[in-house]
Amino acid sequence: MDNKISVIGLKEPSSESFLHNAVYRKRPEINAIFHGHDDRALKNRHLPVTENEQPYGTIELVQEVKKILNSHNYILMKNHGFLSLGKTLDEAGNQALRIHATG
Repeated sequence: MDNKISVIGLKEPSSESFLHNAVYRKRPEINAIFHGHDDRALKNRHLPVTENEQPYGTIELVQEVKKILNSHNYILMKNHGFLSLGKTLDEAGNQALRIHATG
């Protein structure tokens, strides 16, 4: 993986740019990512979760996520947050809303 991100615009890139880029590269059918932080979701033992906690914005977090990314459209990053993936913004967003509504 290239450890360089180029951006055009007025804002700094997200600290999770490497993570989001890795998702799009590994799962080309994904066009939208909702990344959020919800303590309630992190306690849900029925959702796929990364094995190890890693600092945000690191290549190590990217590697942890890639281990479970193939078969899930919603994952938890241990003690960090969630990724909801979809082909569209509506799909990714509605999935996150459904999961968070059921706790």
